[in-house]
Parts: sequence; C-alpha cells; structure tokens
Amino acid sequence: MRVFRMQPNQPESEGAQRLPEATRDLLRANQLIAIGQLAGSIAHEINNPLEAIANLLYLMEQDKDLSTQSRSYLKLAEQELGRVIQISKQTLNFYRETPSPVTMQVSDLMEEVLVLYSRRLQEKQIQLHRRYHPQQKVALFPGEMRQVFANLVANAVEACPRGGGLWLRVHPTVMGNGQRGVRVTVADNGSGMDPALLRKIGRPFFTTKGQQGTGLGLWVTMSILSRNGSKLRVRSHTGAERHGTVFSILIPAEAATVSHRESMCHLPRWRVAS
Repeated sequence: MRVFRMQPNQPESEGAQRLPEATRDLLRANQLIAIGQLAGSIAHEINNPLEAIANLLYLMEQDKDLSTQSRSYLKLAEQELGRVIQISKQTLNFYRETPSPVTMQVSDLMEEVLVLYSRRLQEKQIQLHRRYHPQQKVALFPGEMRQVFANLVANAVEACPRGGGLWLRVHPTVMGNGQRGVRVTVADNGSGMDPALLRKIGRPFFTTKGQQGTGLGLWVTMSILSRNGSKLRVRSHTGAERHGTVFSILIPAEAATVSHRESMCHLPRWRVAS
C-alpha cells in the first residue's frame, strides 16, 4: 500500500509560457464562482414560497374533517417539504462565508453535508458508518469546509457500488509540525484507483466521469485546504477482495493566519507526491 500526499507544485520557471493556460483556468474558476452565487441567490429566493407552503399545509392539518388517509398524506408532504427547506438552507450556507473563523464541531458540518446526499444514499442503498470522536472542535471557515466535505462525500457516493458502504470518521490527531488537530476520514468500498490514476487526480479539469464531471472538485478541495493550513492524503486499493479509496483531511485546531491565507489565494498547480 502507498499513501499519497497532495501538495502544491513549486513555481515553474517557464511560468510565462503557461500564461494562456492559467488565464483559461482563471476564467473557468470565475465561471464557477458565478454559478455558486447564482445557486445561492436561487436558494434565497425560493425560501419565501417554501415557508408559505409550509404554513398552508399546517392550516390544512387543522381541519377536523380530514380523513385519516388525507392526514397521513399531509404528514408525508410536510416531511418532504421540510427536507427541501433544509437543502435550501444548506445551499445558502455553502455560499455564505463568515469574515472570520468559527470554532465549531467538525461532525456537525459533516452531518449538514450528508443532508444534501441523503436521497442519493438511499437510492444506491449505501450503508453509512459513522465514528465521531466527541467534542472535536476546530476554528475554521464553515462555508469552505462544507464544500470540502461535499466534494469528498460526492466522490465517495459516486464510487460506491449499489449496496456499498461509506465510512466517516472524525478523531483527534497531531499534525506534522506537532500541532494539535483533527483528522476527518471519508472512505468507500468502490473499485479503487491504481497508482497511475492517483497521480492524476487533483489536476485541474482531469475527470474520470466523462461529461458528468468538471475535473475541478478535488482541485478546489486542495486549494481550500492549502489556504487553511490543512492537508489531504489518499490511499486506494484495487484488489478483488480489498478495494476502495480513503481520503483523510488533517485540520489544525487553530485557524490559519490571514497572511497564510492571502499567500495561498493564487490558483495552484498540483502534483501528487509519494
């Protein structure tokens, strides 16, 4: 087994020759930002009609002449509407960032992300296995970390076979510099990735999903983690009996300094180093 650490490349001397490519990357990144802002705007706009529908369902439920069957249908409608409202709120949270880090429990963020994928988990009959060490709190930017968790969970759900398993773990760890932190693990029992493929993941616009993928999920994930002083590691197996992929995030207990975040705000190029 080999463990790969995802790290930013060093600046290249032929940077000027790569300007057109960097410009294209920047334009695409700006497009993604615009899409994110649009999604947040849509989520905000539909909140009012959703609340109106919820109120109407409540008023209907007060009707004493409702049959037992009709009342059960109303209960189901309320449950499904509640799920839509929750998803709408989570979508808003993805694009509403706080101006300063917030100390919060990491498992709470993971659970918020799982709400968005609950239907997909049910459809594929994926077994969810949680192991959350209690009271694992760190100072972070919740909107950014939600996006990181969402990217990794989405990839794991995509990789899982029908009836497969998804393992989520949150526990204390010690960073390479001796700093206290939290390790978040997202693992699946999909077909796994061979070493050649592992070296390619994280490159901008590289995807194994064809037209269904943008090739930017892991790249954005690594950019966010690098900006916040966090690390991403991956290991994978492709054997007949032992297969699947494990992503591990190492998050420092203290938030990255403003100077560190600003120094890592450029669009990075990535390599996977063993």
